[in-house]
Amino acid sequence: MNLRDGYITTHPDISHGGYLSDDIATADKNLNKRGKGKKFRRPPPLPIGYNEHGIDETRKVLYRNFHEVSGKLYLIEISKGKTKVFICLFENYQSPDEFIALPLSEKLAFYLMNKHENLFEKFVESFYITYGKL
Repeated sequence: MNLRDGYITTHPDISHGGYLSDDIATADKNLNKRGKGKKFRRPPPLPIGYNEHGIDETRKVLYRNFHEVSGKLYLIEISKGKTKVFICLFENYQSPDEFIALPLSEKLAFYLMNKHENLFEKFVESFYITYGKL
């Protein structure tokens, strides 16, 4: 192996932390040791308990961030259950019992996301609240 082949030769006594290595497997192993390259873990859903919207406790969180909607700051959580997508707005995330929710079918949620270029930020910017509903 040499520079013409696209490889950078390294001396065995010098540790480069996986960036400059003859072996791709060694580089991947070193990156995983440092914590980079590990599998992304989703945050757990906020515990909202039993509710009239049918929001499941075992849902997977797709997006969670703070945004201003209709002049108030909300923690917005977009999560997916088995057959539905849930949009939850929490005004006080420390007491997740009080929230505004909008359950959507997967088909409608994918259509709306596609309309907003599949970007959660653009999707959330289109939200507004009237009469306490999203």
